This record gives sequence, structure tokens and C-alpha cells, in this order.
Amino acid sequence: MFYCSSVFTYCIDSVSLAPKFAISVGKFHISKLLENQQKTKR
Repeated sequence: MFYCSSVFTYCIDSVSLAPKFAISVGKFHISKLLENQQKTKR
């Protein structure tokens, strides 16, 4: 039973962390894309 509850809490933690991780990765990629665009424009 303890194993099940620990896996359950782990799933909840990963689900709550996933959006934050995705947002941070998205911001990182967007900033990189903007940098590349500025370099190519010059």
C-alpha cells in the first residue's frame, strides 16, 4: 500500500511540474529562435 501511495504522489508531482518545465523549455526555445532571427536579419 505504501508503494502505491508513493507512486501516486510521484505522479501528482510530475504532473504539476510538467507544465512549469514545458513553459521554461518553451521560453528557452523562443529566445533562441529570436536570437537566430536577429542574427540572420543583419
